[in-house]
Amino acid sequence: LHIHDLRIAREGPWAARRFGIPWVLDLHENYPASLPHYPHAGTLLGRVLIWPSAWARFEARMVRAAGGVIVVTREASEELISRCAVGPEKVTILPNVAPRDFLQRAEVAFPEDRFRLVYIGDTGRRRGTDLCVRAVAALRESLPDLELVMAGTSSYQGALEDLVSELDLGDRVRLLGWRPPQELPGLIEDAHAGLAPFRRSRHHDTTYANKLFQCMALGRPVIASDCIAQERVITEERCGLIFRSGDVDALAECIVALHADRERLARMGARGRAAVRERYNWDITGRALVRLYANLRK
Repeated sequence: LHIHDLRIAREGPWAARRFGIPWVLDLHENYPASLPHYPHAGTLLGRVLIWPSAWARFEARMVRAAGGVIVVTREASEELISRCAVGPEKVTILPNVAPRDFLQRAEVAFPEDRFRLVYIGDTGRRRGTDLCVRAVAALRESLPDLELVMAGTSSYQGALEDLVSELDLGDRVRLLGWRPPQELPGLIEDAHAGLAPFRRSRHHDTTYANKLFQCMALGRPVIASDCIAQERVITEERCGLIFRSGDVDALAECIVALHADRERLARMGARGRAAVRERYNWDITGRALVRLYANLRK
């Protein structure tokens, strides 16, 4: 039994006993650490009903009860082993790499009409989306061909739209809202670089954004904040630039650097694509899941 998400993990021990089968707990995020950053947790009712510390204790119990636990990064594994007092043999690292249809896309050239940046995913403020808009505003005069495309939505979407209007960026920032998954590769291919500007937190420090590997798979460098896990991948693979979390000026400097050196941009994109083909793909990472299942059957 493979249970994906802490919120339904309570059924794992019962089902394992009832049917006599092993169970796996799949923790794709640090849920207790991410809870305080959700808007509903900050409401009066949320503060009364949502206790991250209680969720952390529950997570520790479920981790110890499960036959195996899956996390997405090395950093998450180290944190979980320390906090939940379990051995490293119980934890399997299974990164959320790009799906196969991203890998099968044809080689593409960079668009020439504008210098376009793309952000894909939840547009909540904790993701640093407002920083992207403010960076475009800061570069309005120096980079007249700069454009930002954002595909996604959240409860913060209205505030983001207000910010674009307030800064008079209607011709420079396109907020597309939610887009179906099949459109995402085209949006990435139509850009020069992807953005992963998350504000640092215990959750963001130990997880990968899907957009990281999606952009890499399509040969696009990534401009990312210094959240520990994503910074490690980008630095090791030399496939993008890192800026200090929350620093609009540092983000703008990264954009200027890639805009000024298209050959460097292309080299970073090529290295990211090679890394996905050689390491960050399901044919490679999926072997860890097969080994986990095989070991539980013994």
